[in-house]
Amino acid sequence: MNDYEVQEERRRTILRWLSRRGSIAVAELVRQFAVSRMTIHRDLDYLADQGAVQKWHGWVELPEAPLDDQHPQGSCDVCQSSLHYSTLWTLELCNGQRRQACCPCCGITLFLQSTEVKTIQAREFLHGRVVDGRRASYVAGSRVNPCCRPGLLAFGKPQDAADFQRGFGGRVLSFPEALATLEPGLGSRGPLRRDVGGTAQRAHGLALETIGAFASNGSVTTNAPARR
Repeated sequence: MNDYEVQEERRRTILRWLSRRGSIAVAELVRQFAVSRMTIHRDLDYLADQGAVQKWHGWVELPEAPLDDQHPQGSCDVCQSSLHYSTLWTLELCNGQRRQACCPCCGITLFLQSTEVKTIQAREFLHGRVVDGRRASYVAGSRVNPCCRPGLLAFGKPQDAADFQRGFGGRVLSFPEALATLEPGLGSRGPLRRDVGGTAQRAHGLALETIGAFASNGSVTTNAPARR
């Protein structure tokens, strides 16, 4: 293929990946295609000009859905309630399987039940964008609780979480902190009681594993049995 054909194929591949995952880090695209960051940015600028993608600092994602389409289909894999657009949580496993939760509370349960997690896609509560759930900030226990208890909401930026916390209370947490804080109570908490098993004793150790694994390569293999 000539340079133009290679470029077009790379752009089509980016769109195929986004259709499956929703968002991708620019650094991952650079690594996957073995090209310069500037080359990837040129591709993404072209796709953004066509309205096919949205670019953010270090990330690219599919355009936000129109309001009429902001009603995810299906139910939460943990509590079986309806999925909510503003709190949606999606896990992509290394085997290609996708699992969904109605909110970050159920999402943490889902994470603990899953093995070989490749990506965690969280929906920002304020802006509706898809962000990396592992690097998001969270507010736990605020006065705003649109889904499961205790309330846990995702934010793309620490400042957004802090601003929300000042207005509505609660605590600002990183993902490992949310994992360690919420996991011990899963066995006795309302809609999250379903299918949790004996995972409470692993909270502190799993949080430490998470911090190290995310810092190294962005994926985590837990010892929890896969849910069938």
